[in-house]
Amino acid sequence: MEMVKTKDSPPSNKKHVFSERLIDKIRERSDSLFLSPSPRLSRKRGSSAGPSIIEPQGHQRIVVLGPSSVGKSTICATYAGVDYDLSALRYSKKNEIYNSGVFIQSETANHVKQYNIEISVPKGTRWDGTVNGYKELLLESDGYLLVYSKENRQSYMKLVELVSDIQKLRKCCIPPIVVVGNKDDLDFSNTLGIHDSEHHVLGSFPHFNVSALENDGLQEAFKCLVQMVAQQKILTLT
Repeated sequence: MEMVKTKDSPPSNKKHVFSERLIDKIRERSDSLFLSPSPRLSRKRGSSAGPSIIEPQGHQRIVVLGPSSVGKSTICATYAGVDYDLSALRYSKKNEIYNSGVFIQSETANHVKQYNIEISVPKGTRWDGTVNGYKELLLESDGYLLVYSKENRQSYMKLVELVSDIQKLRKCCIPPIVVVGNKDDLDFSNTLGIHDSEHHVLGSFPHFNVSALENDGLQEAFKCLVQMVAQQKILTLT
């Protein structure tokens, strides 16, 4: 009789009770995850600096000067990130114009200063002690990037003449000038060393060794020049 009674008794509901409790615990756990993010996630969110705020700083005009075959066109095209045909540029009589932007961290947190720059490479400069045909361009430019080749000492000495011409035109102030030694990718034994006597005139200006071929040092050179121009504009207004 006991066996029959046991068989006829209602089935146990322990399995159903266990399942309901398990589901409730899973729901509670899920709610806690949504309401209380993990400490690691909280720290990551708390340390986020947020999106940067761009501060437009206006327009700057930069002219790139130097003897022929020192890499002026390659420097500008590489820096601006544009494709170019060097042979076509070499025989073109038109001035080259490149547009780019420079972003510099501001003193204020999360703020970045944006400078739009127009880079000009004049054609046909004659090195006869004057700046024939380019007086207006030099006067209207805000900054000057002077380029020489590290394998050609004479190209460096030509910049001394050009600095003198620029200073004669810009009598009111010391013009923002950055000197660039291109072709730094060449073997060191083939590059020239500048003596102290030769470096006397250009030594007062910032100097960068760059490689237009490897896009090395160009960002730093242009950034330095843009900062110099910006600083001079501030001083002019005060």
